Amino acid sequence: KTLIDTVTYQLGDAQLQSIALKNNEQAYVKKGSAYASESINNELDRLVDLFRSNGYYYFTKEKIFAEVDTMNTRLMQLNLDPLAQVNQVQDAEKKSKENPSWKINFQLRNVNPTITKAYPINEQIFYSDLTLADNPDSILVKGLLHQDTFNNITQQYNKPKFKTKFFKQQSIIEKGDLFNEHYFFQTLNHLSGLGAWQQIDSRSTVKNDSVTLHYFLVPALRKSFSLDLEGSRNTAEIGAGNLLGLSTSFTYRDRNIQKKSIQSITNARTGVELDLNKANLTQTLLFNMGQTYSFPGILIPFR
Repeated sequence: KTLIDTVTYQLGDAQLQSIALKNNEQAYVKKGSAYASESINNELDRLVDLFRSNGYYYFTKEKIFAEVDTMNTRLMQLNLDPLAQVNQVQDAEKKSKENPSWKINFQLRNVNPTITKAYPINEQIFYSDLTLADNPDSILVKGLLHQDTFNNITQQYNKPKFKTKFFKQQSIIEKGDLFNEHYFFQTLNHLSGLGAWQQIDSRSTVKNDSVTLHYFLVPALRKSFSLDLEGSRNTAEIGAGNLLGLSTSFTYRDRNIQKKSIQSITNARTGVELDLNKANLTQTLLFNMGQTYSFPGILIPFR
């Protein structure tokens, strides 16, 4: 088994170097672990994800590589005695067979100022009432008819279906924070889980050394209802059971109460069970009604 003898980071940038060293506890490649291409690949992915979560917007996997050094340092020692040289080679070969160990060094490729620059967030724009036919690239250029701003959150819309304050509550990104890809995706997941939109897309652009985040939202059908009809028949060979049941239920759903993506579900159900072996047919009567509200945030009296 080939083991890893040394792991080093030579990234050519003091800030990137500091970030890598501070977070090396989560590294997939460590001294003493077995050599595996999968571990090296996972470590490269981890470093890219780590840097993109600390503001390095233009950092990609093509900008970093791992150099594997298989050279035995004993062979680098100068020895003028020919017999000693032979023994040196034999000892090195024996050790490499019994306990081979390699060195791994992570380096940057083609370093330039855009790669080693951290970009802050300038603005977040939510396009809240698009249609499936709208093209995000054209929306970036033209925009929508109306615009509203609340605490550095901008909403563009054709019809006022949502309150701008609602988007502020769902976003975990603040203006001036360094670009963080994790937070960007987490905000998208928040919006996707609400049920108010049937499709969500996103873009990010750079202007004046800062990043603008764009959210393209296609609303789902706000109001819908369903009607269900059920029937059952229950007969028994032992006894006089001969029952017939009928029930119906009605469900009404509103996905955007108060323009805050609060979901309301109203359900009503009624049914009757008849005993066909009795003069008085009615065995059981059923009627119930329920009202459910689903809030997009936890209701607590403090921040």
